[in-house]
Amino acid sequence: MAARASIYVVDAESTPLGHTFTPTGNPGDANTMIWQLLPASGIGLGSEVIKMNYRPPVNGSPMHKTEIRLWMPTLEVSSGGTGSGYVAQPSLAYANQIIVTALMHQRSILQERKNIRTMAYGLLALANPWRNAVENYDPVY
Repeated sequence: MAARASIYVVDAESTPLGHTFTPTGNPGDANTMIWQLLPASGIGLGSEVIKMNYRPPVNGSPMHKTEIRLWMPTLEVSSGGTGSGYVAQPSLAYANQIIVTALMHQRSILQERKNIRTMAYGLLALANPWRNAVENYDPVY
């Protein structure tokens, strides 16, 4: 079992900014772990989240399932307020998510699992069709 530790990732801003996600625990499930990045505003609703879940084979299935999600919310900020000075708290406008699921057969060997994970990393990091579809809503033709 891997030790719980912070996860550091860099974004794609013109001046890249590092994001350190801190492990915040598991939601009552030993196979699930959550990491959070609390925004500077301190509003929990706006926190970026990484959630990872592992499931061993169940109900006769030979597949191990690992899923990781990156959730990045955007808050809606109300402008103005009331005459008495009340300003509404921000609310969730929308959230972008990436979900990656790995299904590995229990008979697979370690090198096969390393190969497919490394190839998936290259596919997500370098592949123009994936990048264009996600960033520009440009499907493959």
